[in-house]
Amino acid sequence: MASYLCFGEMLLRLSAPSGERLFQGQSLDTHFVGAEGNVANLLARLGNDAHMLTALPDSTVGHACRHSLVEQGVNTSAIRMAGDRLGLYFFERGALIRPSAISYDRTGSAFAKFDFAQLDWSELLDGKDWLHICGITLALGEGPAAAALTAAETAKTTGTKISFDCNFRAKLWAGREQEMAEMKRRMVSMADCLFAGRRDARYLLEKDFARPHPTENFAEVCDAYRAIWPNLRHIASTYREVHSTEHNTLTGRYCRDGEIFVSPSRNLQPIVDRIGAGDAFAARHASSDRAQSKWAGFDRFRPDIRRDQAFDNGRCEPHQRCRDRSAYGWWLRRRCALIGDD
Repeated sequence: MASYLCFGEMLLRLSAPSGERLFQGQSLDTHFVGAEGNVANLLARLGNDAHMLTALPDSTVGHACRHSLVEQGVNTSAIRMAGDRLGLYFFERGALIRPSAISYDRTGSAFAKFDFAQLDWSELLDGKDWLHICGITLALGEGPAAAALTAAETAKTTGTKISFDCNFRAKLWAGREQEMAEMKRRMVSMADCLFAGRRDARYLLEKDFARPHPTENFAEVCDAYRAIWPNLRHIASTYREVHSTEHNTLTGRYCRDGEIFVSPSRNLQPIVDRIGAGDAFAARHASSDRAQSKWAGFDRFRPDIRRDQAFDNGRCEPHQRCRDRSAYGWWLRRRCALIGDD
């Protein structure tokens, strides 16, 4: 078991019921989500010592959000309860040729306004094997970005390894693409493990590595990363082929100290919900034998999480029907397909 500190914003997701447009009906489904929170949830479910650090409003909503993490076994002692509001995002699932759509309402959230300069990162990282941060945090303003970079810099001095998921979000970086590239390069320069896909390579390496098949150039991309940043011992990503909103094909790719592993491509149909599946992919990767710098084989590194978790509605959590493992495979085959981010 390894110990992880995940740092980032939690949000309240408001989703249109399946098959409906936003506000077409009279209700919206609610879930507490967040990239780093998703990773913490699944790490805890996989038996790790997972800690979440964020800022939540000291309100009924904020405490409910915190409790949602506690339910999954996440240690929430580092969470700060301060501020007035929890960030929101509205989700409308795609159908046929209409893509899924997300609208953010997170300006002025408790996380965005919190003064992270008051935190003692050495104390927070004491005893932690890994620090997990994603690129979304860098996009949320000077305070969160500075805190993420300070956390990484402190981790380097304390011996805590750093896991960084680029987590590309075009809406959050609109008009700031050059700033995004510079900030993410700073984070990558300190990371031990990088989750990055094709779009990330374009701005981190300033080169387009697009190929018709995922196995054709992954080694080339990893060599390019490691030539600039030899600190990157682990590089992982998924390659997704989108056939429709209900049907995708997924391939997992992993580089360990220059050695390349590619999973069999998996045909995923039907898809319950694609949002947050990249976080599930990252958590399952992080929870592997990588924590002990040892891999039992690439079969442990798989793009689905069939034996461990179900994925539902934008967060990583156990589905009620999956608590009985004997029914788990049936439920997953018929209802739940996991897909990762490019």
